[in-house]
Amino acid sequence: MKKFFRIFLLMLIVVTLLAAGGVLSFRYIVSKSPEKVTATVQNQLQRNLGVPVTIARAKFEWKSGPRVILSRVDINEPEAIMLHIRSITAYLSFWKLLFGDVSVRKVRLIMPSGTVDLDAMKDLKASDETRPDVLIWKGTLKVACRGMDIPLSEVSGRITRHWANLRARTLGGRLLLETDLERPGRMTFDAYAVRLEQLDERFKGVAHTNLTVEDTKNGIDGSFSLQIKDLRHPWMHGTMDRLTVSASLSGDDRLMRITDLAVKSPVIHVSGKGELAGLSDIASWEDAVLNLEASSREFDYGKVVSVLPVEKFPGWLGTLLTRQIEGGRSRFVTAQYKGPVRGLFSGVELLDNLHVVQELKGQHFTAGHGAESMTDITGQVVYGSGDISFRNLSGTVGASRIDRVDIVFPGALRPFMRVGVDVVFDMPARDFMRAWQAAMVPEEIHRLLEPVTNVQDGQIKGRVNTFYDEEKRNPFAARGDIRIDGWAFAWGRHAVTGLSGTIQSDSFSKPEVVTLSGTVDKTRVRKLNLSLTAPFGEGISRFSLVADSLPPVGRFTPQEASIRVSGRGRGLDLGGTAELSAGELAFAGDRRTYRAGGVKAQGEFKTRLGDSPDITFKGLVVRNPSSRLEGSADLGRDGGSAVLSGSIDLKGISVQSEKATRSLAGIADGTLSLAWGKSSDVSGSVSLHGALLPMGEDLVTVDGPLSVGSSRVSMDHLGVRVGDVQSTITGDLVRGAHPRFKGEARVEGLKIEGKGRTVEGVTDFAAEARLTLARCVFYGFPVEMATADAELKNGKLTLDNIMMETASGTASGGATLSLEGGSSFDVTISLKNSDMQRLLTAGNGTSAVDGMLDLEGHLWGSAGVLNGTLAAHARNGEIRKYALVSQIFSLLNVYRIAQNKDTDILSRHFTYNHLDTTLTIRNNVARFDDFSLDSNSIQLSSVGTYDVVSKEIDAVIGVQPLESLDRTISMIPVVGWVLTGDNGRFIVVSMKVGGTMDDPKVMVAPIETLSNTVAASLLRSLRLPGRLVEESLRLIDGKKEQR
Repeated sequence: MKKFFRIFLLMLIVVTLLAAGGVLSFRYIVSKSPEKVTATVQNQLQRNLGVPVTIARAKFEWKSGPRVILSRVDINEPEAIMLHIRSITAYLSFWKLLFGDVSVRKVRLIMPSGTVDLDAMKDLKASDETRPDVLIWKGTLKVACRGMDIPLSEVSGRITRHWANLRARTLGGRLLLETDLERPGRMTFDAYAVRLEQLDERFKGVAHTNLTVEDTKNGIDGSFSLQIKDLRHPWMHGTMDRLTVSASLSGDDRLMRITDLAVKSPVIHVSGKGELAGLSDIASWEDAVLNLEASSREFDYGKVVSVLPVEKFPGWLGTLLTRQIEGGRSRFVTAQYKGPVRGLFSGVELLDNLHVVQELKGQHFTAGHGAESMTDITGQVVYGSGDISFRNLSGTVGASRIDRVDIVFPGALRPFMRVGVDVVFDMPARDFMRAWQAAMVPEEIHRLLEPVTNVQDGQIKGRVNTFYDEEKRNPFAARGDIRIDGWAFAWGRHAVTGLSGTIQSDSFSKPEVVTLSGTVDKTRVRKLNLSLTAPFGEGISRFSLVADSLPPVGRFTPQEASIRVSGRGRGLDLGGTAELSAGELAFAGDRRTYRAGGVKAQGEFKTRLGDSPDITFKGLVVRNPSSRLEGSADLGRDGGSAVLSGSIDLKGISVQSEKATRSLAGIADGTLSLAWGKSSDVSGSVSLHGALLPMGEDLVTVDGPLSVGSSRVSMDHLGVRVGDVQSTITGDLVRGAHPRFKGEARVEGLKIEGKGRTVEGVTDFAAEARLTLARCVFYGFPVEMATADAELKNGKLTLDNIMMETASGTASGGATLSLEGGSSFDVTISLKNSDMQRLLTAGNGTSAVDGMLDLEGHLWGSAGVLNGTLAAHARNGEIRKYALVSQIFSLLNVYRIAQNKDTDILSRHFTYNHLDTTLTIRNNVARFDDFSLDSNSIQLSSVGTYDVVSKEIDAVIGVQPLESLDRTISMIPVVGWVLTGDNGRFIVVSMKVGGTMDDPKVMVAPIETLSNTVAASLLRSLRLPGRLVEESLRLIDGKKEQR
């Protein structure tokens, strides 16, 4: 025992001496060469880390062993690691130091700061020699990993050769990493209260995660869990209260098995398992192959869609999932993924490696074009091999249920849309239209039946396969068999009834053949044949149409008409031939209807389909048995134009007015260019040959040429005959809303009456013309020749500077005629030595008086009202209208006078020597107080009035027979009075005249009934001496006193 103690004590002394010597030696070495110590430590750290290390200063201490204090240490490898360490305490190995070697056994980092790129660090080559233990205190680092920058603060912990324990704060939470660096080992990673918005500003929520891995003899066993509270991301509507993901892991770096996989949220619960192969290199984890199988519980379809990143999907798919499919419940029967991990982050690769079967229950579908939708949808959706397929879909529309619909979207996430549809249906037409509006997604196809409304009746049955490929030149193809029966509906503004037929195609490569018949409005479509190849691509078509019972088109109404159309088309462009045949064609004008029989028209046409199609006709021929027109036409919805040339025999045309139907006559030939619509125009030239045309309720005959321009119509000696009136017109008619004529006209045989005649529709017409009148009657006066300046304005015809030559005299003045029912005139008349028989015959067609007439006067008035003053002197004539004269003579007992052979009184032609009067006319009533007639038998005077319109007369007549008193007085039954003059005794008889000139009433007027004024006028008109007039007046006054 003592011997052992002595030996141990000796060894301790030796060790102590060696230690003291070592310390003294190290201090000596350091004091003599501090740069060597700094370089030694720097080189060792560089070897351990594999990156350049720079140390500004080193200081040796002995505190619990030898150590070196390193100040301002920089570790810098561009794009990999950049650290600045305020202070490093490097603990040295004492034993190494004893033998003069410097070896770092432990390093303590005080407040390190900088950046570390983990992706770049994997390329650094560090030494395999034993690394010192590392202690970290209050570090601040920014760690870059796979494009993300993760800031770490308060980094503290220890790393040894056997284990690691690190703690830090980041993203608003805390991190903890514990791991056994030797096998068997265990690693635990925990992250608490990590705020997702600090990791990616698009996300919101607080995450807690745990990863535990333990080495076993068979590899690794472990578990993973993730819990996120109040999750929100850009494509979500609202906030998800919680999301929990958990799984168990086992295996090695060649094959990692995933079991007990569970994803739970308020939206969906998913469970499954899988395998991850090829994870030998953690750096290439994206290339590892994942084989995953899962399924879900039933979930609310809308809630799941609300959390999908639909903004990353193609537009059509996002619309399909979020807007077109709505409501209902669903379940993932199976969901399988087999492919690289990176495929989970690529939509195309994900769908290529995916196989998912989803059950649908109670969904709604709408194409989004209106309010119609398909309800209570059942079936499956299969995602996989790059496609999305809807299988065995069935749904309700209206009162019908669609039997089956299959829809597939090949390469759903790849460029260009592709979709195939297979549908079987048998339903009423009304429900089919609802289904079309609800389910037909492509807008250009949906628009095909957009005009169809108000479906009343009909049935449809069929099976159809369609395929649409946006990339192809002809994107749409279809095949199948559709039968429709008895459809009744509205197509825009047109009523369609009894529509029946078939639509058939045997394969995608063959055209669709359409055969239809029915009634459109009142037009009966006997047969429509249509062959379509690539209807939504090149659109090659062939068609034929036979229809009859044609409806009116604008103002044209065909009777017993039919039409045949045939042709070809490409796209919206169609062309072919059309032939129209009508037993009668009626054109409704503003006041008349024109009808032509046996009309046929044919020509070649071209058109482009659209909302307002235009149709162009070439080689157009319009004919009936006696007429033929050729030309071209362009027809549009809002107007059109045409050029026609040829000849029309007007005898084949009738015109119907309110009062009568009459046939036209004559020939019209020439060329006209017509345009109508927003603006109308006519141009060309027409020659009329004895053309009998309507004007008002009359027919006028027109001969001559018309030159029609865009703004005017020119006439050169155009002849117009209305009854006995013949006009020749030369001038220009300026067309427009207010047409205006300027030129000259010659009119023969015109009669202008005082009242005028209504001519409608002339208020917007104006004219200026030099007017020549020949053989006319102007307000009852015959005019052999007259000229005037005529102006028509606002429905009134004004004649200025009228110069008239009558049968035996002249007249001048002016007149205004209202062509809408009124007129006025102002005429000065002067006639000398006029033949009364010729004058009155020209004015009235008959004459009751003849002789030579002098007439001076002034007439004026308006419609139906005559005013004026006339002074007339006639001589050497006779009166043939005998009613009034015969009654006067009967009162004079003409028979007994005749016994004394005064035959002139009873002759049929009562002759006179002179006839004089002055007429004052007011409001159609002529007043006269100096009328006198002198003949060989009697003298006659009169005072009274005569109504020009009613022909009523109210006058007093004084008659003085030119016989001797002794012979006559006994023969007169009533004697007025007897006077004695210078030449003997005179007899005066007074009479009262009433009634009309055609039926006068003449009676004797007692002398006492005459006023002095009337009596004086009568006596003076008889040219009695003044003394006799005064005596007569005294005699009258005496008789009045006796009574």
